[in-house]
Amino acid sequence: LGMLRACVEVSSTHSLKREAFGQKLIAHGTISAIITELGVDYAACEAISVSCALARDNRALNTIEATMAAKYLVTRTASKQIPNAIQVLGAKGCQETSPLARFIGDAKTMEIIEGSSQIHQMILGPRIAALHLQRQESNSQVELTRKSAANGRQALSSVERKP
Repeated sequence: LGMLRACVEVSSTHSLKREAFGQKLIAHGTISAIITELGVDYAACEAISVSCALARDNRALNTIEATMAAKYLVTRTASKQIPNAIQVLGAKGCQETSPLARFIGDAKTMEIIEGSSQIHQMILGPRIAALHLQRQESNSQVELTRKSAANGRQALSSVERKP
């Protein structure tokens, strides 16, 4: 998550200060699109990480799934977005002195250390499918209860109207 934050900060600062073709980089549509995607992806990763921490703090039953989902999303997003942040910086982003250049290898290493994406998919896929089936069945039960209650109210009101 820290690497993503650094990518947002470094590429945003660069795009606001650097000029090309008579205007700031951020004014160029492609650069603006990269910064937008990078910022939104970072916000999503931050949100899932906070959600995971809260699940752990509250000793929630889904702590393991929340942790796996956070690791999966953050490491995949970092691997996808770090090259985009480097692109905003151009040649400067590829220099050895650039923290973003180092992040490329670090992101892949984190993806491996945190558990490969395929392992997360093997474990999370069935759990996510089962959770959504359970929610769907629960929602169906709630709908049946609502309809039953509505029918009961209708029957009661028709009885009350009869003399």
